[in-house]
Amino acid sequence: MLKKATSLKAAYSNSTADFRQALTQKYTIAQEVCANFDKNDFGAYVQAMLKAI
Repeated sequence: MLKKATSLKAAYSNSTADFRQALTQKYTIAQEVCANFDKNDFGAYVQAMLKAI
């Protein structure tokens, strides 16, 4: 039982870390897009959008 609980906890920790990482990536992309949009650099904006897909 303890072994199962430990592996469940590890799986939960991994999924939480993955979720956090995905959230950070999305946030970073959003920041890049906003920064590029502020510069009126449409080429960079399109590049950032393509990176997000």
